[in-house]
Amino acid sequence: MSKVIGIKQFCFVLEADGIDQLEIQEITTPDLTIEEAEHGEGNKKVRTPGMMSIGDLTLSRLKKATTADFGVVQWFEQVQNGRTGVGGTPELYLRNVVLRQQDNAGNTIETWEFKECWVKQISGTTHSATASDNVLQEVVLVVNDYAYS
Repeated sequence: MSKVIGIKQFCFVLEADGIDQLEIQEITTPDLTIEEAEHGEGNKKVRTPGMMSIGDLTLSRLKKATTADFGVVQWFEQVQNGRTGVGGTPELYLRNVVLRQQDNAGNTIETWEFKECWVKQISGTTHSATASDNVLQEVVLVVNDYAYS
């Protein structure tokens, strides 16, 4: 009996300088927030917009079984290397990231550009001899600027 493999409704492809193209199963795009500043005189407060902050980009990707995939780990270690205790310089680890949502035919539906990104977190993975689920790995990127197209 052959195993039936379904076609995914959407595919996300991540491109970053120095990293092989990654296929992503699920994304959470950054929240955009403008802080509220309160000020005024007398008995009336006035609220005005303050600084804008950009949240994190969260990616869930399928952990490959057939080949080693060290690109994201190497990027993480360029930010802060746990073995040597030395962090890199921004020129080494800040990367621009392009994320493309594609349909079943491989046509781009939507594109996001995230600028000056660095790897903040790589989640551990859960492995079980009794489970048949795919192993997913979550990667969290800090985003300093963005552009939607």
